[in-house]
Amino acid sequence: MSEQAVTLEKREGIATLTMNRPEKLNAMDETLFTQLAEAIKKVDSDPEVKVVVITGAGRAFSAGADLDFLRRLSEMSLAEAEELLYRFERDVILALRQMPKPVIAAVNGAATGAGLGVVMASDIVIASENAKFGTAYLRIGLAGGFGYSYFLPRLMGYHKAFEIVLLPEVFSANEAEKLGLVNRVVPKEKLMETVYEIAKRLAEGPLKAQALAKINLNVGLNMDLEGALANEARGLALTAHTKDHREGLRAFREKRNPMFRGK
Repeated sequence: MSEQAVTLEKREGIATLTMNRPEKLNAMDETLFTQLAEAIKKVDSDPEVKVVVITGAGRAFSAGADLDFLRRLSEMSLAEAEELLYRFERDVILALRQMPKPVIAAVNGAATGAGLGVVMASDIVIASENAKFGTAYLRIGLAGGFGYSYFLPRLMGYHKAFEIVLLPEVFSANEAEKLGLVNRVVPKEKLMETVYEIAKRLAEGPLKAQALAKINLNVGLNMDLEGALANEARGLALTAHTKDHREGLRAFREKRNPMFRGK
């Protein structure tokens, strides 16, 4: 594809994926969806990448699905539209959550609709103080997608999720933090500095243990206590046999910071 709708930059084990349609507020058309899915797959399989950052170029994170893309959906058969949407949901939203590497959303502006879905699928969300959030689907007569029915009730409870979806108002970064959608709100000029500080800390961590911890948190959302405990026991046993664990114990005894190698 000639249009570079998603850029990929790597440094110090951190891959930054930038949605790059600033003139359209990074609205997601088929090109952006496809390139984002390809970039996610690429960084997931790259052994040099330890942490993934997702952000948007210009003044928005992503304003959601492109209106021309939505129009084309309405011209497809029901089966074709459903298949295409599910492919993008699976290859972007599900892929982000199933990736064992930590994913940080650097929300630099508006994140609505499918853009909000990408935010919710990330593991850590750092928002600029000027960021805005919203579902937006009902405003244009759509039931909604890209993970809202899974993430929102788990993040903030059913009643608040219902309100946000069916009475779709845009809300601020500070409100998003109160609702549990955002980890931290920072001044806009400090956004990427803060994100890379967190990413660097994760990149220097025990990678195998981090991956298993992420998996445990995700599968634990749908397990009973007994199943969650069994899963944790398996993860603890596996990481107890790693070199990073032995290094962690040595560093603790020697009162120094550990030097993890991801092994």
